[in-house]
Amino acid sequence: FATFLGSSWTYSCAVFDEHDAEDSLEVAQTRKIDLALDKLQLSSSCHLLEIGCGWGELAIRAAKRFGCKVTGITLSIEQKALADERVKEAGVSHLVQLELVDYRWLAVPEDGPFDRIVSIEMLEAVGHEYLGEYFWNVHRL
Repeated sequence: FATFLGSSWTYSCAVFDEHDAEDSLEVAQTRKIDLALDKLQLSSSCHLLEIGCGWGELAIRAAKRFGCKVTGITLSIEQKALADERVKEAGVSHLVQLELVDYRWLAVPEDGPFDRIVSIEMLEAVGHEYLGEYFWNVHRL
């Protein structure tokens, strides 16, 4: 995967600058993540849930940029293993916790619901027939 995902290990659509023909994939992936994080209006007091955390890039970026607590969830053992390594290497293990759990079975944190929830390009995996259940769970969390 590293060959075509680049150093960010991000496999969702990037956001290229239409005025910059020299835009690299890495820059465009970071731009996409930053756009999503900026829309969340995060602060260091927030607890962010990322549903479908992939290889961990968004969680790492959120922790580094905002100093917020991040919980990322995935169903992939391989993704979690590498994402855990990347979180440790990035020095944000004290802020980022990754879990191998389905969003439907994730418990609400003891200190209350998550302050923000992000999920990039997960709806295709959820499927049209399960969108109601998906959004009910997002609301619950």
